[in-house]
Amino acid sequence: MHKARTESVPFLDLFNQFLDAKAARDPQYLKELRLTRDRFPQLHPMLASDITARTLDQILKKLSDGARNPVMRYLRAVFNFGLKRNYLSENPINRLDFAHRPRREVEIIPNSQVFKNAPSRLEP
Repeated sequence: MHKARTESVPFLDLFNQFLDAKAARDPQYLKELRLTRDRFPQLHPMLASDITARTLDQILKKLSDGARNPVMRYLRAVFNFGLKRNYLSENPINRLDFAHRPRREVEIIPNSQVFKNAPSRLEP
């Protein structure tokens, strides 16, 4: 345990290293990663190896299912990056469950109906 802690880095450093490694990716993806990083400042000073599934669960349970799953995917990628760098021995996201979101049928609205119900831009 001592060895794992001495080889680890603060979570903020890990996340920034991950961002640097992904610098060539899509700007929107990078923006979402930065938003995820900045959303949890309480994790920043913690050593990556000290972050547990329980810690993350306490933070993530405040999010809606629609917000929780993407955040978990981003954090999983960051922790996997940390695993490759030997900053931690286990990805804590792997111990959490993603929220089940049932698929719904997509409703397609025909253009004729949209135009029929849309206010005219020519009206005063």
